Amino acid sequence: MNDNSLTTEQLAARWDVTTETLARWRTEAIGPPFFKLVDRRVKYRLEDIELYESESMRTSTADNARIPSNDLRLAAQRERAAAAAQGASA
Repeated sequence: MNDNSLTTEQLAARWDVTTETLARWRTEAIGPPFFKLVDRRVKYRLEDIELYESESMRTSTADNARIPSNDLRLAAQRERAAAAAQGASA
């Protein structure tokens, strides 16, 4: 079977960042979507990585447009937090 996903270590090497940076980004909803396997390993689909890289392209340092995939992830994260807060106050 062809595994079209990267581990945290592989993505860290691809982007020349530390695995700790990727872990922090995951908690802050930065970067491409990821999934956790049963054994708690984190993996990233190659298609999501390539889409994130494509969306991150800029033509100048003044170009500070938001990255759409991050906006969607942050919106989903806010909705989950609001739902959890409602459930806790009920």
